[in-house]
Amino acid sequence: MVLAFLVLLAGLLVAFFTSVTTNTKASFLYAKNVQTEQLAQSAISIAMSQIKDATTQPSGTTWISQPGLIRTFNSSGSAVNSYRLYSSSTMKLGGSVDPESEVGVVQRKEWTSYTAHMVDLNRPAHDVRGNLIYPILDPRAADAPEQIQGFTFDVSNMGGQFLTQGSP
Repeated sequence: MVLAFLVLLAGLLVAFFTSVTTNTKASFLYAKNVQTEQLAQSAISIAMSQIKDATTQPSGTTWISQPGLIRTFNSSGSAVNSYRLYSSSTMKLGGSVDPESEVGVVQRKEWTSYTAHMVDLNRPAHDVRGNLIYPILDPRAADAPEQIQGFTFDVSNMGGQFLTQGSP
């Protein structure tokens, strides 16, 4: 009888410690998941804050946007501020900034080799018929009979990543 009681007690202890171990692992993974979500949300919040600050200027100030940057200008055309939409130690700069001239910024011809850091928002995809679909602007529009005013396209800036009709 005592032996049966000890076996039952040992079984309960093993079940308890297994439960505690499982709950500890689950809590750790949940905490890491929450931490990751907060980190992702903070990046989005910073970008949203920059966009709101740049686009809600007093009367007489206008803004223009480009990938990764919003610039504001006063009524005489002078640069007021530059708002970065990418990670930097200084997110808002007075006056104008040229992102390509900054130290540590990846130059246009190199960015395709940094797939973990950079994204091509206009990267084409193939439809069901194998045709290329560009989400923003088709670079082949530069050769169209009705030229888009102000649009030019330089294949050399693609870093050798230019897709042609029928290529994978």
